[in-house]
Amino acid sequence: GFRENLELQLVGQVDYSVKEAYEAARLSDNVKLPGSVSRQEALQRTMDSPILLLLLNQQPNAKGRIPGKLFEYLASRRPILCLGPTDSDVAGILTETKAGTTADYEDEEAIRAALENLYRKFREGKLGQAVDSSIDAYSIEKLTGQVAGFLDEIVKG
Repeated sequence: GFRENLELQLVGQVDYSVKEAYEAARLSDNVKLPGSVSRQEALQRTMDSPILLLLLNQQPNAKGRIPGKLFEYLASRRPILCLGPTDSDVAGILTETKAGTTADYEDEEAIRAALENLYRKFREGKLGQAVDSSIDAYSIEKLTGQVAGFLDEIVKG
């Protein structure tokens, strides 16, 4: 079942409240805490993961913030499960690119539905990689080109 197939890797520093939450849910055997790793290892773990979890903060500014990790996740073309505001910029990007799903932290039904959908695809061997070409609009090359274009416009006045 789901529990037997679940492995959650939390790379980096993990807040004690997160540890309390997964212990309370009796998921200690499913959670791996490798601690801080090199950037190269973090990227490799991203590429090796069938599903990526993106946690947005629960502050009011979360709606307009786009963490750099999102771009790394998009580049991996792995399915992304985001927990955070469903009306955030991140949620919009995930919807636009078909790269993932966003569920609000408090919406247990939406989280469960997203997990069940991902698990079903995993069991059927249909998880695959996100291939929507709109992801390319968020590549470092494309974004850097846009910034360069903006700077050219500013300089030319």
